[in-house]
Amino acid sequence: MTTTRIALGLAPLVLVLGSGCISTVDYAPSGAVLDEIGPHEAERQLGEVLGRAIEPRAASVTVGDSSYMIVWNETIHGMYGIPMGSRQRTVEVHFANVSKLQLYENNNVFVHGHDGGVRQKVQFSSRSDATLFIDLVWALRDRRATRNPRGGY
Repeated sequence: MTTTRIALGLAPLVLVLGSGCISTVDYAPSGAVLDEIGPHEAERQLGEVLGRAIEPRAASVTVGDSSYMIVWNETIHGMYGIPMGSRQRTVEVHFANVSKLQLYENNNVFVHGHDGGVRQKVQFSSRSDATLFIDLVWALRDRRATRNPRGGY
């Protein structure tokens, strides 16, 4: 009886430790994207790939010379998880403020700022969309940095 209790008591610990975490994928952004397609096409493709993202589900995407902005509706849940309404959320990421793009096995991409904080998390349905997003943001970031090397806007 005591052995059974110990085994049942350790079962949750084994499940937590054995399940593991989603790990990052080593991916180096391609710097040649702008040379191949040009800046205007890169901005257009960035808008398209963000529009196909699973999370956040974009209501509108605006890509400019110095940043991209996503607007989406976030559901407000009431008691027992019942949806009670929604509110509009907006995030704007300036290319000059992107220091790192991190890809995960589940096609999540974390956009990090220079302070180490996460500026945005985007989940894509495919690895090809996730890597295209990384390539485009990194190329537009490098383009912005070479046009204005001191940082400002």
